[in-house]
Amino acid sequence: MLTWLKKTWQKFETWLYKWWPGAKTKIITGLGSLGMTAAALQEYVTGLPLTKYITAETLSIITAVLFTLSYWFRGMGARVQAANA
Repeated sequence: MLTWLKKTWQKFETWLYKWWPGAKTKIITGLGSLGMTAAALQEYVTGLPLTKYITAETLSIITAVLFTLSYWFRGMGARVQAANA
């Protein structure tokens, strides 16, 4: 069971790695940075309360997910090359 899961995960990473190698990490990290900046400036720029459209907690969770994805994408090329070698 464990080897099947490992092989399936490696196939998934290989498939995902083929989409814009290197660009995914930069795009996701940029979106995370943009989300953090938007959360910090929302009240200052718009004059609306921070919870008017989206709560700070929701934006923090989304940003954490984006940075986790960018961390996972960061080493994907090396993992895929090691698995296929």
